[in-house]
Amino acid sequence: MLSSWNDLHRPVRILVFLLIAAVLIQIYRETEFVASKIFSVLLLFIFAAIIAMLLTPLVDAIQEHPLLRERRAMAVLILNVVLLALLAGFLALLIPSVASQAATLGDQAPKLMGQAQGTAGTIQAWLNGHGIPIRISVPSNLETFIAPALGSAVQILTGVLGGLINLLLIIVIAIYLQVQGREMIAALRQLFPAQQELFDFTLVAAGSTLAGYVRGQVIFAALIAALTGIAFSVIGVHFAIVIAVITFFLELVPLIGAPFAMVVAVAIAAVQGPAILFETLAATVVIHGALAYTVGIKVMGDATRTHPLVAMLALLIGAQLGGVLGALFAVPIAGILNVYLGALYRANQGKKAFTLPPEGEATTLEHLPNLGAEITQMAEDDNISREPIPRATPKRRPSKAQSQAAKRTAEEATPKASGS
Repeated sequence: MLSSWNDLHRPVRILVFLLIAAVLIQIYRETEFVASKIFSVLLLFIFAAIIAMLLTPLVDAIQEHPLLRERRAMAVLILNVVLLALLAGFLALLIPSVASQAATLGDQAPKLMGQAQGTAGTIQAWLNGHGIPIRISVPSNLETFIAPALGSAVQILTGVLGGLINLLLIIVIAIYLQVQGREMIAALRQLFPAQQELFDFTLVAAGSTLAGYVRGQVIFAALIAALTGIAFSVIGVHFAIVIAVITFFLELVPLIGAPFAMVVAVAIAAVQGPAILFETLAATVVIHGALAYTVGIKVMGDATRTHPLVAMLALLIGAQLGGVLGALFAVPIAGILNVYLGALYRANQGKKAFTLPPEGEATTLEHLPNLGAEITQMAEDDNISREPIPRATPKRRPSKAQSQAAKRTAEEATPKASGS
């Protein structure tokens, strides 16, 4: 009997180890699921905090009115109502044009599909004539596109409703943060009584970097959208306003949005003939390629006080690691790290690491340390300290031969006294 139990000892031990491994894997999967859900909720608060941070200076300006100095909630309400009214007015002006162009697109869909078939046939004939055996097929009707859309209508509706609910939650959270954000920060500050200077520095560094980045992105996206709408209207591309609106929202996503905007524009222009297609392609290359990937990177770098190459590196790493969200937050994170590295460099040089402007003065990134600026300043200080102090050139003493020659010359020039 004892021998049989000894024979079962090894298999039972292996089975126990396998069960432990399975339990650990299941715990990891559940933890990953819970972490993803918590991260989704935290994203709502992050976006709301960014909006509140951008609107807080406007609330402060409104609250300077004598009637609103002790009524911050009223100032927040006035600002948000005005912003919503402006947004509603903009949409009221934009939606009729978009709806009209969208309706026209729906009416012209069969004709556009026919034009697309003709264009595809022409391209295929040209390629086959040059020895490139490629077959290009375009569906003869919209059923190929409509059927999958109808099949996933429930998912699309669920996604749209979820997006609207998240947007509403972001707005509500942002309003609460505008009203009571400073009180909440003051309460959190009391939780770290021994590290209040570090807490203030961290808050200012993160807030200033995010605010500068968001402002730069919104301004640049609006510029690209305006240039796109104007250029496509001049070229004669159909639905130029729709393309411009889509371009604005896509350009808010760095590195990834520009290619999608280019594809949308070229796809709509492709059915209008080769001439419009090539003109649209050239315009998108100039607007997106020359601006989004050059000026856009420079704008993001300047907004966060990072070198354009560092901003590009952060974008590529963020996109590889986190996809769209990684590309969104990569440059601000790089800017915040740049501030901290600058503070650490200051500390290593024996200077005060965490420096903030005087209380009551508006804080910008210019008030915060920056690694590149700190290194450059230190190098300039070292060069100045190492420059030699100019000295007066000493007079050379004449040699002995020169002294004797000068003495003889002086004696010859002096007339001798006549004898008496």
